[in-house]
Amino acid sequence: MKKLRSFVLVLIIIAVGVVIWYWDSDPPTVRIDSADYVNKDGEIGFIAEDLGKGLRSISAVVRQGEDVNPIFEATYEFTILPWHRTAELKEMVVSIEKLGVSEGAFEIEFEARDQSNLWFFSRSAVTKREFTLDTKRPILSVLSRQHYITQGGSEAVLYKVQEAGSDSGVLVGDRVFRGFPLSGRGDGVHLAIFSIGYDQPVDVPLSLWAQDRAGNRSKASFWHKVFPGKFRNRKITISDSFIASVAPEILEHSPEVSEQSTPLETFLEINRTLRTLNNQRIAELTQQSEPRLLWTEPFAQLSNSQVESIFADHRTYLYEGKECDQQTHLGFDLASLALSPVEASNSGTVVFADFLGIYGNTVIVDHGLGLFSLYGHLSSLGVEVGQTVARREALGQTGQTGLAGGDHLHFSMLLQGHQINPIEWWDEDWVRKHVLVKIEGGESIE
Repeated sequence: MKKLRSFVLVLIIIAVGVVIWYWDSDPPTVRIDSADYVNKDGEIGFIAEDLGKGLRSISAVVRQGEDVNPIFEATYEFTILPWHRTAELKEMVVSIEKLGVSEGAFEIEFEARDQSNLWFFSRSAVTKREFTLDTKRPILSVLSRQHYITQGGSEAVLYKVQEAGSDSGVLVGDRVFRGFPLSGRGDGVHLAIFSIGYDQPVDVPLSLWAQDRAGNRSKASFWHKVFPGKFRNRKITISDSFIASVAPEILEHSPEVSEQSTPLETFLEINRTLRTLNNQRIAELTQQSEPRLLWTEPFAQLSNSQVESIFADHRTYLYEGKECDQQTHLGFDLASLALSPVEASNSGTVVFADFLGIYGNTVIVDHGLGLFSLYGHLSSLGVEVGQTVARREALGQTGQTGLAGGDHLHFSMLLQGHQINPIEWWDEDWVRKHVLVKIEGGESIE
């Protein structure tokens, strides 16, 4: 009897061991990977995964109204031993065309079942998602009548999108300028401030665009007239003493570049490589903007300042009498008394306040609707990121940090990551006629 009990106990231990060894504690997971709104050319992705012994089957059906239709069904090899895995991960993509659904809402149910435990018990995972098939393009209507723009400058267009939830704006060649809804102007009314780059041709294609939640896209033309810009060429002589005065501070704050074997090579590393990296960083910082206007007055030039360099000056750098580099200066250099207060050109929110390579101590302010201002070469910073500033409120003091040959302010304006000519924004009449009148309703909506 004692031997029998021992034998039974061994059998129980073996059985428990087999169950533990064979048991799959990981249930399957399923996911439908797609946006809620789809168009006729869209696709819906399905992902099933089982981290245990693998999948036994997957299936999906589509429901629309009273109609229920299978999308796919698959069964995989039966697993006898726990180490013999079959399908662990399955990804499938089905086109909307193959679903056979019509315009409007429909539901998809996706089920995955794993390999059985002890050859008879298995688990399943089910997920359901509701989608909307939308095949209609959003309708665009241009509301503003006149659009005059100078190469390198800005303009605004007022328009309406007759579909809620659509993204929209202006295409200038391959550059995208997003539009923003205007509260109080009616459903779907938007304003897009856009620019023609100093480096784009005057006949660059311009059009409105809108894309709805399903990905349907529309384009529309609008009347505009473009004037060529006037840009200067300048020569700037650099010397070893200048390089020695600016390079150490810049290199100390800019680990992405390093000192080179000669002063000239160090200068070129800063003027070329670092300039490119800094401008990329500025473009990133000025992509996301408050979707509302944060100012009501024209922009202000630095008080008591003289213009030393203007927008898009093409600079040729000379070293020991020979040309060594060429760059385009994107902004205005404004000179006043040394260590003069640097004022916010308009009200807004500080999005950057730190050392930034060739620009030295820099402040960037978001003015809403995609518009930003930048203040470089400051000797000190008086604001922090997230701080709200008023027009002509002090941001810091002028200086010569970064790649500057003397105390001055580098002032730039940007529109959704693109450098623009600030001079228009200092003009009260231009700001009123080209921007504010469209926002405030001076141009009728028909």
